[in-house]
Amino acid sequence: MAKGTCSVQGCGTPTKARGWCRAHYLRWSRRGGDVSVRVSRPRAKQVGYQAVHARLHRDRGPASTHACNHCGVTAQHWAYDHNDPHELIERIHPAGTVYSLDQKHYIPLCGSCHKLFDNVARPRACLDCAAAFLSVRADAKYCSARCRQRAHVKRKSTA
Repeated sequence: MAKGTCSVQGCGTPTKARGWCRAHYLRWSRRGGDVSVRVSRPRAKQVGYQAVHARLHRDRGPASTHACNHCGVTAQHWAYDHNDPHELIERIHPAGTVYSLDQKHYIPLCGSCHKLFDNVARPRACLDCAAAFLSVRADAKYCSARCRQRAHVKRKSTA
């Protein structure tokens, strides 16, 4: 077993090989050069929904360390505010998930506020008249009872 501490200045970890701790030895074996300098990979410009949320968690901490922006209870999720002019869509499900690379466009929300916020903020198209409308319900398909009834009559007459 190796004795002493790592020879890299400021590292007090016990040595494993070549006078370095395990972390510094691995750094040297992978890329050589100065083991005291940590080299990080550049961030990808285009990342997906999951990577954006991982970055939010890393950079701003978990949402649970913040209060919900709407009701003040402990937040559970980072929610996209739908205000980024350069928003992206990831096809996680048929409707797609809208997100942003800009962390300024995320707010901490509790579960119930997040659900209401996303459903209201997402515009929908009526299956009968194709008019755009907003709905609190995630399963809303028609802009009005009249369109829903008209679609029902059409389905019944074609069956």
